[in-house]
Amino acid sequence: MSESSNKYRIDIAAFLSIIRPQNCVIGGLTVIAGIAIAYTTQWGSGGPGLPSILDLFVYSYLTYFFVAAGGNVVNDIFDVEVDKINRPHRALKLDDILAGVRAFRAIYTGDLVTETMLLAGTGVGILCGGTLGTAVN
Repeated sequence: MSESSNKYRIDIAAFLSIIRPQNCVIGGLTVIAGIAIAYTTQWGSGGPGLPSILDLFVYSYLTYFFVAAGGNVVNDIFDVEVDKINRPHRALKLDDILAGVRAFRAIYTGDLVTETMLLAGTGVGILCGGTLGTAVN
């Protein structure tokens, strides 16, 4: 692998470590179980059938998976000081994150969409995407 392509390599292990997919998978299964329980409670064995609600299972599972993955990332961001002590193998390294954002900005030249999440009562706003990418150039 040449040095230029190695420079933009994605660290899959770090990505999987921060989103904690095992937690997302198990949590997604609990959502499916909840839907199945609600289905049988509502209709018993005479309901509309699995094919008619299969999309509900899939979308609910995926929604939970991605919201939980994002929540795990946000948790790691806010707990970075605590994780340096309690989970040093999983603590975020700001230099590595900024290097990844810079590498992404070097590759991606299109428009970035930003998402803003305001947490009521905390005065905290989390900005991601183009704003962050521009700030580290």
